[in-house]
Amino acid sequence: MVIQLNATDPDEGPNGEIEYSFSGHAPPRVRELFHIEPRSGQVLLKGPLDYERASIHELYVQAKDRGPSAVAVHCRVLVHLLDVNDNAPEVTLTSVSTPVLEDAPPGTVIAVISVLDRDSGDNGRAGPGGCA
Repeated sequence: MVIQLNATDPDEGPNGEIEYSFSGHAPPRVRELFHIEPRSGQVLLKGPLDYERASIHELYVQAKDRGPSAVAVHCRVLVHLLDVNDNAPEVTLTSVSTPVLEDAPPGTVIAVISVLDRDSGDNGRAGPGGCA
């Protein structure tokens, strides 16, 4: 569960029963990732989230009673993601110079290696002794 929506209506019967849903402004990607329980107002995850793809999601939601002339009220819910170290580094050996002579001087380039880590911030930086 991401959040519990809460709207109140003092009317009785269907005019006081609230139903929650996405408003017409909710983008398709949001509908793929999140689900709103119509009766309880719980916003639930429906799919995996990826900080590197989007660090914030805007959910446009509405609440309305079940009466015959119901008027919806709208709000925007911002979901801020925290990054986790979920991407393994990708190591690419670009070029190799073989064979290496035993009397090669120090500093002779024998290989070029590139490393890419799609994680952001500290999770995407090389650790001590690593390449940057």
